[in-house]
Amino acid sequence: MFILYLQEKLPIEQLIDRNVPYSEPVKPPALGDTPFTFVEDLKTLEVLATKLKSATEFAVSVLISF
Repeated sequence: MFILYLQEKLPIEQLIDRNVPYSEPVKPPALGDTPFTFVEDLKTLEVLATKLKSATEFAVSVLISF
């Protein structure tokens, strides 16, 4: 997490680094080529929960759409 705290108010233009070299966008790998698990149904969730019982650390990303 990154927190920027300024005691003086600066215009946003002064906070942006404009000397960043251009680079081509890189397409992310397919989900099947990563160690990530996409949970769409209860069965997948149950399998994942069983695997995670022995994990000491894991991360969760939640997509919320209305």
